[in-house]
Amino acid sequence: KSDTTLINVIYGLLMHKMSILVFWLAIVIICSIGILSSSNDSVSSDEAHQMYNRLGEIMPIKTYRDDILSTAHSLCDAFANKAPLNEVLDQFSTSDEVFCLEHGLQRLAPFLGRIFVGQEGVKQYFTIISDLLSYDDMKFSDYIVDVDASTVSVRGEATFLWKSTGNSWEE
Repeated sequence: KSDTTLINVIYGLLMHKMSILVFWLAIVIICSIGILSSSNDSVSSDEAHQMYNRLGEIMPIKTYRDDILSTAHSLCDAFANKAPLNEVLDQFSTSDEVFCLEHGLQRLAPFLGRIFVGQEGVKQYFTIISDLLSYDDMKFSDYIVDVDASTVSVRGEATFLWKSTGNSWEE
């Protein structure tokens, strides 16, 4: 049956760690099949919900949550351990939709209060950080995962040094 083939294709994509966007796009496609098809063998709303439930069994939310949490831990560990820039950047998706945002007033530092978008933006953010600051004893905690937004928020602390002035502080 065609819905089984579609489920198998989606399963294959998910198992190759494609973006969760593929998962949601697949759900939209499945749910739209019955609406857009004008043939007599269109998928009913009930069948679409059954396919959605089968997708949930294939890639449960908990598994996705664990995957993005693991990635966040890897990124934070690389940064805290002062890994080379390319190793830190390897922790990011290759999507142009990635970004870095450190909250704060932009007048205080050029990396605060602005969004660094895409691979080049993320590279620029970490380059600015390494040019201006050094840090010791960096630790991360309080990881909060928002599966719906594919986002992990985390609290970090370290002793920072502003290289040009020699001033240090704990944050």
